[in-house]
Amino acid sequence: MATEGYTALTRLHAFRPYLSERNARLYKALATLTKQEREVVSRFFDLVENPDIDRPNAEDGELLTEIAKTMGISKQRASAVKRRALIKLRKVLGKPCSLS
Repeated sequence: MATEGYTALTRLHAFRPYLSERNARLYKALATLTKQEREVVSRFFDLVENPDIDRPNAEDGELLTEIAKTMGISKQRASAVKRRALIKLRKVLGKPCSLS
């Protein structure tokens, strides 16, 4: 049993450089967004602002209604900002854009 944990930990450490590179690309892409876009996306997806912090993204980001309320904008506006930001991120990261 102890060797299974060691093997999993070894795999995780081998995977870490890839995660660091991926995080660096993500935070460079986030830097291309406006302050409002970055705030909405970061709060919606619960992103850590500092890419040097080794923490996986939580799966419980804020709802658009909560984000909109604290930012003083409508939920529809927050949704539009998020959508525009995701389109920009996909272009910067070289991912196909398939938002409908």
